Amino acid sequence: MSASAYDLAILGAGPAGSALALRVARGGASVLLVDRGNFERPRFGETAPPSFRRAIAELELDHILDTPRISREASAVVSVWGQDEPMQRHHFVSPYSSAVHLDRQQFDRALALEAGKAGATVHLGTGVSVTADRGGDYVLQLRNGETERARFLALAVGRSAGVGRFHQRRYHLNDHACLVGYLSGEPGDSRTLIEAVRDGWIYAAALPGQRTVVALTTSAGMVPNSAEARLSFWWKAIARSLLIAPAVAGLSLAAGPFVVNSRASAARRVGGRTWCVLGDARMAPDPLSGQGLLWALDDAALVANCFLQSQADSIADKLKSRSQANLPDHCRAAASIYAIEQRFAGAPFWNNAITMPTSART
Repeated sequence: MSASAYDLAILGAGPAGSALALRVARGGASVLLVDRGNFERPRFGETAPPSFRRAIAELELDHILDTPRISREASAVVSVWGQDEPMQRHHFVSPYSSAVHLDRQQFDRALALEAGKAGATVHLGTGVSVTADRGGDYVLQLRNGETERARFLALAVGRSAGVGRFHQRRYHLNDHACLVGYLSGEPGDSRTLIEAVRDGWIYAAALPGQRTVVALTTSAGMVPNSAEARLSFWWKAIARSLLIAPAVAGLSLAAGPFVVNSRASAARRVGGRTWCVLGDARMAPDPLSGQGLLWALDDAALVANCFLQSQADSIADKLKSRSQANLPDHCRAAASIYAIEQRFAGAPFWNNAITMPTSART
């Protein structure tokens, strides 16, 4: 067993967890960052809005977005939504320049490596179980056989329900799932493409390394059980599209489509005196909003600032206030956007695209 406890242990090396580890390590605290994966699998959520550049600059990590294998620019968003004619929104009006298409495996790996360079102890590719000792410290039993201790625990475990005793009851705002496939080759359009179709909506983005991601958001109950049927369902949705199909014509499937949980949801409880949840674990927005990465980095900044100012006992209350503001605002915005699409009235997905919890309080 470790001779002394870490000031902070973080479970989950996505953007929220790694950014928190980076900030707190730079502030001089001892940090343990653990993730059961080793960035060997695809990570989803590839498009970030222009203001994402500001958040990365605040972390002094501009060089990551300047790396061609990690990111590429997207000058505009083109959408077919509520009408058959494409609508374009350029990013030149943004003070932060263009949006960004990310290779999320490479980006998340780079962020975790930066946390390690800042002084965090990083364990990747190992699961963990957490208990508490009589003194109030958390005991982390790593699957690699090591045992560590920490005084404060932060859960950045994504849209899952949590870990062990920190299993989270959640508000679920919809029943969405994504079918995410990767195509090889340069697409016919490097902008962010979004299109509503009868079975949901599709987004496509040109990624670094001559790859294109195409994601179909649909109702989980509509996703076929077999891999062959899922592939057919995904391709047929693309084939029916007006914008996406021409952009990916001639490209070949490289991987997927993978089934990804994309249910918008929020934790009912966001923390206690010595623990908290952040990022998608706190509130996972609808992918259509493009807010996930920004909220993750904002949560990391909030938690880090409180922690480094010896105000850790205020973290839960501040995250609770954030959720109480985010949840109704997000539901109203999502409902408004989905309501614009009336071409598929009566289609199962569009009948239940967004719901509002009757008691949206955390």
